[in-house]
Amino acid sequence: MSELGEKIKAAREAKGWTQQQLADAVGTGQTSIGEIEVGNVTQPRKWQEIARALGIPKDEMGRLVLTSSRAARKQRNSRDPDLDIRPTARIRGPVDFGPRQIPVFGQAVGGAMGEYIFNGEAIDYKPCPPSLAGVTNAYAVFVDGDSMVPRYDPRDTVWVHPSRPAKPGEDVIVQIRAPNEGDPPHGYIKKFGGWAGNKLRLSQYNPPKDLVFERDQVVSVHPVVFVERG
Repeated sequence: MSELGEKIKAAREAKGWTQQQLADAVGTGQTSIGEIEVGNVTQPRKWQEIARALGIPKDEMGRLVLTSSRAARKQRNSRDPDLDIRPTARIRGPVDFGPRQIPVFGQAVGGAMGEYIFNGEAIDYKPCPPSLAGVTNAYAVFVDGDSMVPRYDPRDTVWVHPSRPAKPGEDVIVQIRAPNEGDPPHGYIKKFGGWAGNKLRLSQYNPPKDLVFERDQVVSVHPVVFVERG
């Protein structure tokens, strides 16, 4: 259990709440609260809402999120020193996330392009749609920003199929290598235009903009196969 998980569990129990009651108060699922408390999720998307619901000061909660996520990353890297240079949103081998649950990856950074950081840490878990049944490395991303409006709105959730090649015209989650070696990849939700030689062509809707990345910058291109409206 992480320091963050211990604090949330203690504060929840002090209020006499179950995990389900806390989940209802912040608009998430009981499974998500459980994963936070046992330490499987150290950067929860709803951390500010959880802090308010439990009466934990925002600055204290922010510190706990930061220290717990750093500790989790340090532990992970000590087990696998090559982890930072691998496609970090992939899951190696079969992983049991419970009853049809898959991880949500991608820490939203924001900006005009709707940037994310893919540090390999799950920020939540969501039910697996039927189209991804049996896909062990499937994951989801919470839509943030308005660069893909009207296609996707903030608070939507998209699921991707990492093992299937993207087709031109499909929406994708693309991961791009960080400028500094050892830093986690950053990424975007964009429309896939295809490959032109060694260049990856993407586009967004709002504002309309074309993006081009060199092939050696690209970590992965994963097609979106399912969306849940927020």
